[in-house]
Amino acid sequence: MVDARERVGSVVMAAERLSLDVITPSTCAGPGLKIQGDSLVPLKCGILNQRGSVFWIESPQIRYVPVLDDEVIGIVQSRIGDFFRVDIGSHEQATISIIAFEAATKRNFPDLKNGDLIFGKLVTASRLLEAELSCVDNQGKSNGLGVLPSTQPCMLLKCSCNHIRKLLSKDCILVSGLKDLYCFEMTIGMNGRVFVACSSPGSLLLIVNAVLASEHMDNAQIKRMIRKLKTTNVV
Repeated sequence: MVDARERVGSVVMAAERLSLDVITPSTCAGPGLKIQGDSLVPLKCGILNQRGSVFWIESPQIRYVPVLDDEVIGIVQSRIGDFFRVDIGSHEQATISIIAFEAATKRNFPDLKNGDLIFGKLVTASRLLEAELSCVDNQGKSNGLGVLPSTQPCMLLKCSCNHIRKLLSKDCILVSGLKDLYCFEMTIGMNGRVFVACSSPGSLLLIVNAVLASEHMDNAQIKRMIRKLKTTNVV
């Protein structure tokens, strides 16, 4: 059996066993991996990554697999009783209670329509149970979660889950570079969806194209693209 640390940065195959000398309580198997005895077992093909005691697999995954505590963007599909059914891009729809919003009660809750977008956290994610969303934390506050506004030009993008993790990383030069050029709002869901809102339709299109194009770029190419955007006139 090959040591997991020797395979970091290389492609691993599903069901391949990777040994670990010591497994501590802090050892964490991230997306695409599971701990089995004293080894890591990939659940899918991809590139093995490590940060401290956390291991995960990066792959161009399109279909989202619900993970507990993930923050995702959902599309309201219908209402059934006291619940809304929401498409989160997985194999089945999720649900969210009508009172799972800040200050919501059974008499006073958001009047969501089919096609409305919400940004929520998965509070239930299991192969045996239906995924459930919430737009409040343990104190009943939204903390950035809730219904996404559509009062200005906006667009919903679909990216690979691997690209989403790059956009959410602290050292993402694309997001920081765009913030220096435009005034916009961006909401990033772990389910491969990105919501962008901007007062200028021209700027919105440039931001959207930059996000989509950067998926297969390295940092040097992204920097060149940002420099080019600085010279672009927006109507």
